Amino acid sequence: MDIEADSVDAEAVFQKLFGEFARTPTPTFKSARGLHRIYRWREGLPSPTLAVVHLGKLELRTGNGNKGAQSAFPPSTHESGSSYEWTIHPSRCPLASIPDAVIARMEAMLYPQGPLFSAEHGAGNGEAGYSPSERAQRGFAGVPEGERNNTLAAVCGKLVYSVRDLDDETQIGAIYQAVEAVNAANRPPLDDVEVRKTFASILKRERTKRANESFGIARGELPRQAEDVMPPPAATVDGRRSTSPTAAPGEAESPYGLRLVIVRSDPPSYELHSPLFHRAHRGCLTLGPAEVWEYRTVRKAALAQAECPLPAALKRRWESLLAHLVAGAETAAAPPEARLDVQLAEILLERIDRAPTIEAGDAPDALRPSRTPGGEIVLRFREEAAYVCTVMPGAQERDFRKLLESVGATWVTLGRDREGRRRYRRLSQRAISALRALVDSWPDSDPESGFQRGY
Repeated sequence: MDIEADSVDAEAVFQKLFGEFARTPTPTFKSARGLHRIYRWREGLPSPTLAVVHLGKLELRTGNGNKGAQSAFPPSTHESGSSYEWTIHPSRCPLASIPDAVIARMEAMLYPQGPLFSAEHGAGNGEAGYSPSERAQRGFAGVPEGERNNTLAAVCGKLVYSVRDLDDETQIGAIYQAVEAVNAANRPPLDDVEVRKTFASILKRERTKRANESFGIARGELPRQAEDVMPPPAATVDGRRSTSPTAAPGEAESPYGLRLVIVRSDPPSYELHSPLFHRAHRGCLTLGPAEVWEYRTVRKAALAQAECPLPAALKRRWESLLAHLVAGAETAAAPPEARLDVQLAEILLERIDRAPTIEAGDAPDALRPSRTPGGEIVLRFREEAAYVCTVMPGAQERDFRKLLESVGATWVTLGRDREGRRRYRRLSQRAISALRALVDSWPDSDPESGFQRGY
């Protein structure tokens, strides 16, 4: 891997990160702007989905994420006419490896907030001086009171970081079980609610970070093509958006594929579509008339509904971008008799259809519905109500409770011992059939109104 320090500031970052290891010899060459140090690639490098990582002004070309990264080597000549020259030829020394201590400093620089990534966090709690990796390693053996929270966060971070696909609920369920096992070794264990909150927070943070990296906005910046090009508003025909005649074939009409749909309800509502929002219900943000006009409220909705922060660079352009989106917006009629219970049932059925099957005697998943060997569904009421109400703006916990009661869901207490016993909502196969019947009682679409149901 190539670590490029092409300025005085970048060299200062390198010296700070490597510290006492900066003098370790490794093949090095210089360009017109600065030094390139070549290190041996290793596991555990930061940002496993990115080929190039920026730590301040310092650039790490790791080739992670199966994407590859390219560097010009001596005796190449730059287009400016300057030559690349070895200062330490590869024949003089082998490739050096990056020590664990440097990896820990990189993590701390990438994640400046929170106990997971700050090596200094925990001072006064008996944990000062431990790197994140060391703290996680200690956590697997169990720790005493006073170290449990920070150590559990480090364990969660290490396990979540190791998962390649954070949308794979089977993998997420497996590592959550590992987190529960680690907590059981603590003296004494933390409360289950605290464990769930910690795990959910770490998982959300890593999902958000990877979403940013995937769309090239890790530093809150728009891609160059989106920053420099603002296409003209699209023409509309009979209320539907059509491609602008001046746009080149395949050219994006707005940054990140943003597209607005105005729903003719009373008052009007708005759907903001983009690949950024693929985790949201139906793949779009649902916004009220007071939310769509301000960047702040749209950003809040993106975090709540899709776990995706909007790029900060959109803030200064939101007013002009919104005018562009409105000019090219599609329109759709509101369903003639839109019912909240039908929409909540749709969301719940989506979750039920993806529910993992648990073995007899095993505890249900704390973060999503679980299917018993007999085909029944069990779920934690408050956690599921919080998720459903986040996806469906305007819905409240009492609406979800009313839906479950209407299909005959019952309460059940599960757990192998008194301390681990919890109350769950149980949906029998008859209750699940009632949910499907409720959804099927409403048409998939209404040709006259243009209503299209998302389920």
